[in-house]
Amino acid sequence: ARRVVAPLFGRQSVNVVAGLRFVSGNAKKRQRAFKHGSEDPHTSPTKLKKLRERCASPSHDLLRHLAENKIGKAMTTADRRALWFDLQYRRYSPQFLGQWKPRMQLWTAALSESQLPLPRLPEVAIAGRSNSGKSTLVNYLC
Repeated sequence: ARRVVAPLFGRQSVNVVAGLRFVSGNAKKRQRAFKHGSEDPHTSPTKLKKLRERCASPSHDLLRHLAENKIGKAMTTADRRALWFDLQYRRYSPQFLGQWKPRMQLWTAALSESQLPLPRLPEVAIAGRSNSGKSTLVNYLC
């Protein structure tokens, strides 16, 4: 039989086939920390609020929304690999005016500027003193 999980009070889940309750280890730790914090008279109200918020689990609809829109830490293995690749290998030029610069291959082999690939659009350099409006000009042009 296929195992179906249904929410129960937002904190625990019930296995519909067997009728068993199960709670993750992290949820148990958070619930235990909230219980100890609420019993301790020296715990501040701010700390109790944080413990209560950590103790509550998100609904399945919220988790589905986060996973579908790839918000937060819910990522597929392919997404994690792509993110790692992007962070490790920054050998790509940025996109400017809808133009992706050529992929930078063999960039360490270029000994002079003439050996680098030609840009598809003309390039402009903006120089000036600090707080003189360089970024404002670029933002206005784009």
